[in-house]
Amino acid sequence: MTLTKVEKPEDSSNRYGETRVIQDNGVDKYAYNDSIIDIIILGTSEQFNFVLKNISNHSLKIIWNEAAYVGLDGSSSKIMHVGTKFSEREGDQPPTTIIKGAKIEDLATPTVNVYYDKGIKIGYETIGNGWKKRSMLPKQYEGKEPGEIRLMLPIQIKDVINEYTFVFKVYYSYDHPELLHADKL
Repeated sequence: MTLTKVEKPEDSSNRYGETRVIQDNGVDKYAYNDSIIDIIILGTSEQFNFVLKNISNHSLKIIWNEAAYVGLDGSSSKIMHVGTKFSEREGDQPPTTIIKGAKIEDLATPTVNVYYDKGIKIGYETIGNGWKKRSMLPKQYEGKEPGEIRLMLPIQIKDVINEYTFVFKVYYSYDHPELLHADKL
């Protein structure tokens, strides 16, 4: 996944911030900053991992109950984050407060992708049971680029909620890219 843009409300004091790519042990992570936040975010197949720093002069809150994920098919889902039990993923999630100059490491997982697998019963044992997460990405190659996925994090500063929407372009990657042009060898 590649972060293509970050959207936020037009009436915010600093409408557009800077987006850049950061290499960390060979993994592309994406950074965005403006006058309120400085975030490094990475999209994996199951979740978004991020470090969010408050660079404003006030405390801010992430309003988890209003955060949302939009999948490749355009459907929206609530998200869950660190500290939320899988069994309580659809319940109330209190806001996280980040004081001036502080940061948090967290993640966002679409609740629609979290499920309980009953596993397979073999004799007296059950194998493969437990809580699991489905991928946010397509399972197989379909002949075109899959599209975009979005993560919206509502961040409240004073009494104003700024909706930051992180838009990721999804690409196919191949274990053996040399085989894509095997017919030309």
